[in-house]
Amino acid sequence: MTCKKEKISVRKKVLKKYVPSGKSFGRLYFLMARKEYIEPDPLLFLHKYRKKEVREVVALIACSLAFGRVEAILASIEKVLRILSSLPGKDFAEVLKKNSPEELQKVFADFQYRFVKGSSMALFLAGAGRLLNLYGSLENAFLAGYDKKNDEDILPALENFGKNLCYYFPESKHFLFPVPSGKSACKRPFLMLRFLVRNRDVDTGTWKKIPPKKLLVPLDTHMFRMAKVLGFTSLKSAGLPAAKEITEKFASFDPEDPVKFDFPLTRFGINPAFRGKNIVEVLQELEEEEEK
Repeated sequence: MTCKKEKISVRKKVLKKYVPSGKSFGRLYFLMARKEYIEPDPLLFLHKYRKKEVREVVALIACSLAFGRVEAILASIEKVLRILSSLPGKDFAEVLKKNSPEELQKVFADFQYRFVKGSSMALFLAGAGRLLNLYGSLENAFLAGYDKKNDEDILPALENFGKNLCYYFPESKHFLFPVPSGKSACKRPFLMLRFLVRNRDVDTGTWKKIPPKKLLVPLDTHMFRMAKVLGFTSLKSAGLPAAKEITEKFASFDPEDPVKFDFPLTRFGINPAFRGKNIVEVLQELEEEEEK
């Protein structure tokens, strides 16, 4: 898979005419959904831990901080985990279950990542500890708001989970874990769900009771820009409606696992091996290879 290093936005005449096929996307996934291409990605942290309750705590921390430059994101995650490691408890889940909001605020007093202060991170983690004590796992806490028969997607469960998670904040809401009613695209919560629910290739399959077909694509400005280039959305902003529309397009390629395409597409923004390459040229080249 070779392609010239040029930005996705440059070949306007070609981009307007090109309609990607399910075959080219399937081939893209086959070639790129490999653990060797994870780095640098917060997903790396999940693969360091095997215990379910620990891995889901790590996923929550990693995805809540997944904004900004990737190098800074990884450093902030490492710092949070290092602080938690200094507290009594055999693992991260036990630490959150045993330590009060006040105790967490003391150890996070000097923490800050961009505009997220240590006091907010402490209350956020205290909310996770509260759910672990109430439900035994974050998955069980999420499932408490999930109606398997009637929910078309995970939005109602996400709304319930997010508000319970942010129990210690005013109005049970916080930037660290946006919910659908807040008009956010919910990129970071959707990313956490992809990491935990999908059970193939790079993702962990830690949560067993939610089908991948009910997930929605984690949408940020980079993914939105590529989706516009590929004709996957006609909307003007990267909000929840756009995330739904793009997920529907992905579902036309794989209805049982639509968000699997998130991983290969996001490599074009963060992995040095693919950064700066033209997604349209890559897909066209894959189609040509299929025809040979």
